Amino acid sequence: MNRILPLLFAVTLCAPALQAQVNLPLRDLKERLDGRTGLGLGATWTHEHRDGHASRTRLEWNVLPEGPAVAGVRTQVNNYTLVFDHLWHCGGKAEGPYLVAGLGAVRWFMSETGPAASASSHTTKLTVQGGAGWRFSPSFGAEVRYAVSSMDRTLDANLVQGCLTFRF
Repeated sequence: MNRILPLLFAVTLCAPALQAQVNLPLRDLKERLDGRTGLGLGATWTHEHRDGHASRTRLEWNVLPEGPAVAGVRTQVNNYTLVFDHLWHCGGKAEGPYLVAGLGAVRWFMSETGPAASASSHTTKLTVQGGAGWRFSPSFGAEVRYAVSSMDRTLDANLVQGCLTFRF
């Protein structure tokens, strides 16, 4: 029993939340998708520390819709992302504005269909993310992030992500 209580206490300090997001592709990915906007869903677990700092684990699923044919090729992209974030609350408390920086892995899935053939590929790459957010209440917040990643050596897959968060 003495070992279970500290574990239960640590779990209660982690606040679970759900995120709904909009993804705007940039650079090479924007060209491949003809600038189409994607959607995503995520789950987060945040552990508040002292002095306005927090750690957060984020698991997301993002879908970028198939755009019209570019040079005769249609491209559809989606990914799964696992990111570990650090949050700095500007006012020293959990509510209000904050900055976020994260590091994680993204698993990209891409399918291309052209007049002659079709191909599918998948790869796992590093993602570095940064942004800002505002926690309006203990339950609701909004965030904007810039995510840097790639699908291969020549295809940049950067995104701007806008999120709404609901905490339990």
